[in-house]
Amino acid sequence: MYKLLFFCLCFCLAAPSIGQLNKNTKFILTATSNDGNYLFLLDKNDLNQPIFLSTIDHFVVKRTVISGGVDSASMAKYGQQAKPIGEVKRTITLSDLKKILKPTFMAAYKEAFQLKTDEALVGYFNSHTQPDDYQILYPMIETRLALGHVFLDKEVQKGVLYYYEVYSVNKNKTATLYAKAVAIGKVGNYRLPFFKALNNGMTVRDSSVTMHWIIPITMNLNSLPKPTQRFSFDPEGKLYNTFFSFGMLKARVSVNKNGEWTQLPGLIMPQLNATRDSLMVSFYQDALPSDVVQASILLEDDIHNQGGQSDTLTAYIVTNSNAPKLTSMHVIDTLNGLRISWTPFPNSPYLSGIQIIRYTNVQKGDTLPLVPLTDTQYFDYQIKAGVQYRYEGRVLYQPGMNVFQLTPASSFGTLTKFSRPMPPFRLTANVEGHHIRLNWEVAKDPTIANYFLYRGTSPNNLLLLPGMITANSYLDSAESLSGGSTYYYAVVSQNLMQDTSIYSNLAAIIPNRKLLINPPTAIQFYYTNRVLTIFWEDARSRDNKVVKYLVQRKRVGIDGDFVWFAQQPISKVNCTDADMVAGTAYQYRIASISFKGDTSRFSELATFKLSKKAVEKMDKFFISNEKDGILITLPTVVYENRKGYGLYKRSSLNSQFTKIATLSADQFVFSDKEVVANETYQYALTVIEKDGREGGLGNIMTIKH
Repeated sequence: MYKLLFFCLCFCLAAPSIGQLNKNTKFILTATSNDGNYLFLLDKNDLNQPIFLSTIDHFVVKRTVISGGVDSASMAKYGQQAKPIGEVKRTITLSDLKKILKPTFMAAYKEAFQLKTDEALVGYFNSHTQPDDYQILYPMIETRLALGHVFLDKEVQKGVLYYYEVYSVNKNKTATLYAKAVAIGKVGNYRLPFFKALNNGMTVRDSSVTMHWIIPITMNLNSLPKPTQRFSFDPEGKLYNTFFSFGMLKARVSVNKNGEWTQLPGLIMPQLNATRDSLMVSFYQDALPSDVVQASILLEDDIHNQGGQSDTLTAYIVTNSNAPKLTSMHVIDTLNGLRISWTPFPNSPYLSGIQIIRYTNVQKGDTLPLVPLTDTQYFDYQIKAGVQYRYEGRVLYQPGMNVFQLTPASSFGTLTKFSRPMPPFRLTANVEGHHIRLNWEVAKDPTIANYFLYRGTSPNNLLLLPGMITANSYLDSAESLSGGSTYYYAVVSQNLMQDTSIYSNLAAIIPNRKLLINPPTAIQFYYTNRVLTIFWEDARSRDNKVVKYLVQRKRVGIDGDFVWFAQQPISKVNCTDADMVAGTAYQYRIASISFKGDTSRFSELATFKLSKKAVEKMDKFFISNEKDGILITLPTVVYENRKGYGLYKRSSLNSQFTKIATLSADQFVFSDKEVVANETYQYALTVIEKDGREGGLGNIMTIKH
């Protein structure tokens, strides 16, 4: 499976595009690491052409530094500047092979090919040139170096761009340009940090552990961000597309023993999973029972570039057969609770604590808080008196371990010992709408059954509220609560034996309710100098909750409703009203205001009417005879408030005056034609105001016609 993956990814990868080069020019793949620049001279197509390969004796590699662009003209110039740096032969000596393969690799190759000597291994490399001859070992860069399929240029500098030309030399020593390549010296594999080996579980046995990691490979390699430092003529970083495939990933394992991390020799070859979206790495380690094994892997490509560290896996060599278990425990009745005890456990890293479950029946259990391994007892106070409880206990192990204590230790107990209940504490009273919310806290005491609440308007005189309270909260919604009083509360606990505690702390509060206050009475008036003073009885003398007053006025027959007529509210017991019109009736009402801003009902209405001034009498006018009547003449003065005059007369034959005419305010002459000769007449005038009021008769004038 690995070989198939390697060939699919390795030989199908496209070479990087470099400028506008000759389409017939062969560019070979390159890769770079701290070892130097690797040139992949032969690919699958080349190896499938034995006639072509049989004509080649060796390869010559030339190199120069790229100092400018990478277009065709520049490439021609670099080819002229390139100098030979090495040869690649298809046969290898033992000395050359030992430079490529470390002793551990030599041993591994001999074991894989069932060879006994180093010389036999050299012979195998020289006589077997196809990838199939090496199976899963062919992707190893050491294998391809030994076969002459890859060339390593060690003499390069980091970050420098190099141009290579590879020449094939035939048996006749004729050199022909075979391929070209470009590579950046020692910049490594920028893709490796994007691969992360994740925890994929463990398989623990009595004497060994196998750890598993998974490496997702669903990302598009060409979409990964390239290094930010680039050449000016390569702004998109195309020159960093050096050869890499998922099949090149390998893993180095590090193991923690006694607090020290050690990297193990050799590499692990990942396996492709069934869905072909991840690589799988597994590591097997022998161990003794109760050992702790920690391991992590470091991803590496086939030219020794290293990526990031994996998840660290921790395995405890503990199974159900050798794991410590809780086998017995005892339950003893103590004051207000039950004590559960057991034999202590050694402090082990794979144990997480003691789990205790309390049962009142077979079906339902309550899991108590996890008990540390260092404890040997647990006091259970969250129980009721007289009830038999069954307790089950077991050891819990660290998460991820496939270990569980199936059969727990078990014991029974019943609470029978009591003390006087502790009083509630931190009693608080808070306004909740128009009601009062009481909350309190209580100590952990399983004997407490309920609570009783006390209330009063004095801290020294509290009365028991009816009803038993089972929660530690209560809403006092009594209608009798007054917003003008301070209420004091206390609460007591009662246990199952009906013993009660002492009082809790006191909590005091004033309810958020409207105060019931009365309006002032006895509203009176005093009018002088055209100003009306309204004064009333001071309600504060009989109710200290009253602080101010509101006064409203209405003009009878004019205003539809009462209105404010002065700056409100006022703290005095009187106010003045200078906006008065004679003849208009005014109604007043007054309300009291409490210190909380509550307003009482209004007082009874009090009415005041300012009488108009009496209409003046018309005393001054003149009468005289004329040919056919009597002439009445008024002073030629126009008064602003006068609408006109009423003219009255009587003869000597009549005892009552009769109005004979109504004169306008600017009519000063009137001729009475209804007269008889030798008769005596009397005349008088009245003043008519603009509001229609008519005054009494003024001065009476007598004349004989």
